[in-house]
Amino acid sequence: APVGTMAQVTTSTTATTTSNSFTASNLTKAIIPTSAANFVKLTFSGTAYPTSSATAVLIHAYRGSAACTTAIGGAFAVFGGTTTAMGAAAETYFDLPNTASSQGYTICIANTDNATSVQFPQSTVSQGTAVMTLEEIQGALPDIIPDNDNDPRLLNVVG
Repeated sequence: APVGTMAQVTTSTTATTTSNSFTASNLTKAIIPTSAANFVKLTFSGTAYPTSSATAVLIHAYRGSAACTTAIGGAFAVFGGTTTAMGAAAETYFDLPNTASSQGYTICIANTDNATSVQFPQSTVSQGTAVMTLEEIQGALPDIIPDNDNDPRLLNVVG
């Protein structure tokens, strides 16, 4: 099948948490795949800010109607240094929801010490926006796996 995409893009303002349990950020969007055989490519970027050098911001992508329930891919971390520091966070995931019904995706955040405030995206005016793009990938995954029909290597690509 030819490769094609249908993109959904959203931006968000700052979300803050003091928890080490993943909490929904303001970065959330839904997409309706045209076929259960199609992948969803999720890409996000923004700046993360641990407000103390004693903690890190953990960022994770989730799929589902309830935020922060079904994780896709691995977590991304931005660590505080000897002083507080913001860091760039960007990641791309391929997900196979295996349905042609609406799928919600949310970027969730947590910290590593269950006390310190962390932000994503960071709240200053110049870095205060994050972006998430959802794209439906129709057919085989280009340049990764030539055919997505029952290929066991997909288990290493899809979260």
